[in-house]
Amino acid sequence: MADSKESQTSQILHSPSSEPPRLGVFNIDSRARDEALDFLESHRDEYGAALASDKAYIAQLKWKIDWRFIPFGFVVMAFNILDKVLLNYGNVMGLSSDLQLRGNDFTNASTSFYIASAVFAIFNAAVQNYHGLLAVRIISGAAETTLPAALMLLTAQWYTKSEQASRYSLWYLGTGLGQIIGGFASWAFQHVNKTASLAGWRIMFLTLGLCTFVFALVLFLLLPDTPMQARFLTDQEKVAIIKHVKVNQTGIEGKHFIPQQLIEAIFDVQIWIFFFTFMLGGTGSGAITIYSSTLLTHLGYSSKRSALLLIATGPMTIIGVLFIGYGVRYYGNRWAFTNAVLIIAVLGAALLAFPTGDQSTCGLAGILLADILIGQTPIIYQWLQANVAGHTKRAYSAAMLQVAFAIGSIIGPQTFQARDAPNYEPAKIAFMCFLAAEVVLIAILRIYYGWCNHHRDQRSQAATGDIADTTAFMGLTDKQNPAFRYVY
Repeated sequence: MADSKESQTSQILHSPSSEPPRLGVFNIDSRARDEALDFLESHRDEYGAALASDKAYIAQLKWKIDWRFIPFGFVVMAFNILDKVLLNYGNVMGLSSDLQLRGNDFTNASTSFYIASAVFAIFNAAVQNYHGLLAVRIISGAAETTLPAALMLLTAQWYTKSEQASRYSLWYLGTGLGQIIGGFASWAFQHVNKTASLAGWRIMFLTLGLCTFVFALVLFLLLPDTPMQARFLTDQEKVAIIKHVKVNQTGIEGKHFIPQQLIEAIFDVQIWIFFFTFMLGGTGSGAITIYSSTLLTHLGYSSKRSALLLIATGPMTIIGVLFIGYGVRYYGNRWAFTNAVLIIAVLGAALLAFPTGDQSTCGLAGILLADILIGQTPIIYQWLQANVAGHTKRAYSAAMLQVAFAIGSIIGPQTFQARDAPNYEPAKIAFMCFLAAEVVLIAILRIYYGWCNHHRDQRSQAATGDIADTTAFMGLTDKQNPAFRYVY
């Protein structure tokens, strides 16, 4: 075993990200070595290595892991979406008038959520004016922006690429639950007496903020960082699951920053395509999450009725997530299932922008159809993580997705300008165009991956059969590993 901190030279696959892959010599930093490889070498006597090829044993082990990991991810995503939709509902519950918001103040406060980082939604209950709301949205945004990226990296540690899509979808179903809870919560807290010492929207933020805080403590105590640190698994089970996921060739845990991986990631075409894809998706979801309730009230629905009607966005999200997740699980073709959902969302956005009948009915139908676009989010997370190897590069790519989503979520609400109220026609048309452009980028991504794999097939063979531990956990990036193939 090489313990040296110096770089080693290996015959590997390397090329600039924008060129066809070719075989060459490249320096591999030994610090990129995965912690999982050290664990396997220190547990060579464990029977788990042999059990990794026992399908019945692995199925039972995955079931055990599913019940520990997926419920946590599910609840995390429910709380993650709640603060976003609660501001949407709060706006029709008197938040704007109570805080004396004017012009684009609400829009600016909405987008500020994605600009920086910090703590909990509980502090929303204490704000007294626009400046307080702006500060709290910035604080809330930073705490929550890490959640999808963290779940993305954690899920990839426990499951193979073919297993990840359905698991991503299962924990992301929490988003649908959060939307349903948000609708019911808004409806319930609108019944708070207007003479109460605290406004209904303040009590709503306080109650759900406290629930988030309690769950965070439970999560901290019970969710392991890696399979190697999982106290609910025996050493034999840890070895078995590590052996099982090594087929990914993307690693499990690396504690060192590798500059060459960062440089490769910055110039990697696939990451930039995903960046702009997710940014466009973020503009759509940011707009629909923040302004759907406002749009419905302007279409003639009461605030209480709007809250109840928007409960249906939860099931729409769940349908989209399950359709893509299990479609990919059994049929592959990530690009096709993603675009199928996006096209439905484009049709919904078109119905919202260009109603063909009664405006209130078309508006509601358009919002519900457009909301299905949220179903693409978990597969985008999984798709990128399945195609990026190397710990530093994977961390960078996960962070870039969140940056892209944040930028999109800043742009989306900003298309709703006070001068365009109450119909917000420019925002609706922009929403439709953003989603249509995302469909095109997904198609480009599929072409790019097909091109990359074609050139790799001409120069080397894809990994087949049992992959050596050193190959799977040496910390190679996807560009450096000649046996790596992109999924699409």
